[in-house]
Amino acid sequence: ALKFPAVYSLIDSSAYYREAMKKGIAHLMRDHGQPQGLASGTEIAAGRSSIQGVETCTVVEWMQSLETAYRILHDAELGDQLEKIAFNALPAQFSRDFKNHSYYTLPNQVQSLPGPHGFNQDYGNGIVPSAYSGYPCCRYNMHMGWPYLVKNSWSATPDGGLSATVYAPMEVSAMVAKNVKLKIEVLTNYPFEEQIRLKLSLSRSASFPLYLRIPGWCSSPSITINGKPVPDLKAGEIVRLNRKWSDKDEVVLNFPMNVSAHLQVNNGVSIERGPLVYALKIKEDVKIGREFAVKGFYETEITPGSPWNYGLMLVNTADIKVEKTSMPVNPFIQQTTPVTLIVQAKRIPGWTMDYGNTAAMEVPFSPVESSEQTEEITLVPFGSESLRLSIFPTIGIPSFESKLYRQNFDENTSVGWVMYGGGWYCKDDKLHVVANEDGGSGSGSKMIATNTRFADFELTADISVNTPGGDGGILFRISDAAVGADLYKGYYLGLNAETGTIQIGKVSNKQWMMLSSAKFPMELGKMYGVKLKAIGDKFEVFMNGTAEPVLTASDRHYNSGSIGVRAYNALMTVDNIEVKGF
Repeated sequence: ALKFPAVYSLIDSSAYYREAMKKGIAHLMRDHGQPQGLASGTEIAAGRSSIQGVETCTVVEWMQSLETAYRILHDAELGDQLEKIAFNALPAQFSRDFKNHSYYTLPNQVQSLPGPHGFNQDYGNGIVPSAYSGYPCCRYNMHMGWPYLVKNSWSATPDGGLSATVYAPMEVSAMVAKNVKLKIEVLTNYPFEEQIRLKLSLSRSASFPLYLRIPGWCSSPSITINGKPVPDLKAGEIVRLNRKWSDKDEVVLNFPMNVSAHLQVNNGVSIERGPLVYALKIKEDVKIGREFAVKGFYETEITPGSPWNYGLMLVNTADIKVEKTSMPVNPFIQQTTPVTLIVQAKRIPGWTMDYGNTAAMEVPFSPVESSEQTEEITLVPFGSESLRLSIFPTIGIPSFESKLYRQNFDENTSVGWVMYGGGWYCKDDKLHVVANEDGGSGSGSKMIATNTRFADFELTADISVNTPGGDGGILFRISDAAVGADLYKGYYLGLNAETGTIQIGKVSNKQWMMLSSAKFPMELGKMYGVKLKAIGDKFEVFMNGTAEPVLTASDRHYNSGSIGVRAYNALMTVDNIEVKGF
């Protein structure tokens, strides 16, 4: 489906179809993008969360779609996307011996243990490396990743030439011009080194074009032909080298790689060098859970043998040290990978495992304070580890919205909001809950504006609960949220349109406690104006402009925190949220 518009553009070559795939991917990455170049999908689009995963089938199918689309559209950006997935997400899905895969792989996966994780499609061993990880589809589908990448790395062009899609060490044999035999040796350790040499062997001299993709991340590319520079090169373009080629000609490409930081969920960052994403080097303690009938195939449980809860002391990425060693046979092995990064960091003691000890808590909103000592930590390529931390908080003075906050979901965006379970989407400039397989929201889908921190406030919002059987409403004074119905600290104002009930309650020690409830007539699918006042330990709720509160409650457990929305076994719509702090 991802490549359909590109394929259909062979029939209808209008800009509508030629641009649709890139626009669709941009939309997915805006709302659900992860550092390794894919949108999250724990069988439902799950936002930009660091603790939601990508399925192995998604990796290889997304790659195949990009490979097909690149041949049709000849767009350099699609090639950049392809190599990012291939050199980061793909190797991360497998054990180094290729006998195990993980059904889901997470950007911040600091341990791989069986147990529920709260994914919309959850599997007890969904993040555990195994021949039987998760649902069986991946173990049949995964093998096409590397072979299809090689098969599609070069393409013949209608004008008798060749086009490079991705760069890697290989040998290419083809017929060019008018049936002239050509062999190209691609001599490189890319993406671990910057230089790519193309040695041409021709049966006779011939005129034909070579199309070479220049990565969009490379600000100062250079290409030489037999030592002579090619002028006027630009990042993110496909250069056409059309000339008479002779046997033993050599083309040398240099793509200097700078270290860069990229904004991620909760104002955190990921670190990249060239097409590679880097992650914290974590010592992996491996335990064999069980051995399968075929000897040599195991289910392996992996726990961290070294600290993982670091925030980066990130002032200038130019200060990050790049260390290089010799190229091993397999560069995607943590201990021997040829390029590592050294960066200063501090531990964040309050950043821990989640309530069920199955995964890390979501990366805290940055900047984060830490009084711990500064350390030097090592980053290794994302694809060289089974455990990883690839979205880092940054160390600094915390800053939150605490005086005035508005979110109208204009232009169908929910930037700054983080999903905790289930799915949410914007349509008609409103926020909606995604229906899961049973037609509801699931148990306790949450979306939180993690950049907010309100104590005393007045909040207004328009809310409709659209299906029976559950409730939806506002979260307030929230902290320590995780995936799960009652996995947060704070308060919840819920509306049940079916029963005409409004309630305020809190969660403490993973237990829901009702504080107060009242009746108010509501209709399913109808929008209601809700006003919530929270001053000290006193809460008041007004509906559709009522002069007096329809519900009051009192509790002093939580003093401040973020605001958000929650749905429990019901679909809901939210709009026009405004919070004024006192």
